[in-house]
Amino acid sequence: MVFLVNPVWAWVILLVGAYAVALLLLRRRFLGLLPYGFVAGFFYTLAIQYLAVDVLGLWRYRLAFAGPTVYGIPFFVLLVWIPEVMLFIHYYPVNNVSRVFYIFMFSVGATLIQYPFVSPLELLIYLQWNVFWTFVLAVASHLAALWIYELSGGREKLATGRA
Repeated sequence: MVFLVNPVWAWVILLVGAYAVALLLLRRRFLGLLPYGFVAGFFYTLAIQYLAVDVLGLWRYRLAFAGPTVYGIPFFVLLVWIPEVMLFIHYYPVNNVSRVFYIFMFSVGATLIQYPFVSPLELLIYLQWNVFWTFVLAVASHLAALWIYELSGGREKLATGRA
């Protein structure tokens, strides 16, 4: 595999893959959801990562293979949450029972996608953290993304099923 020579390629592959999927699935809504992706994806992730990495020391990154960084956080990590949040909001279901399952599945997906970066690639190193807390943080982050979307006027769109 190419990225085993330089593991920074793992970040690039994840980033390109996320944007390709978002562009393919969102098409015309991509640009409309992009500002929301920046707020609830990029900036929220920057705040969480800064708090966890620099302030609390819960995890750290192998910076030799991180590519460009912001406060010791790979820039790719910040960028990849933009399309993830956009997809999450776009497909958010109308049915209340489905919403719980949907948040759960997106959180499981985020946890599973992060796991190869912890092991075997070891690009992300847990210090005072584990996979369970990654899942809990993913649930909280997706709930926060919904809250941010509602604050931006998305409540009516969520109620009508046109998130």
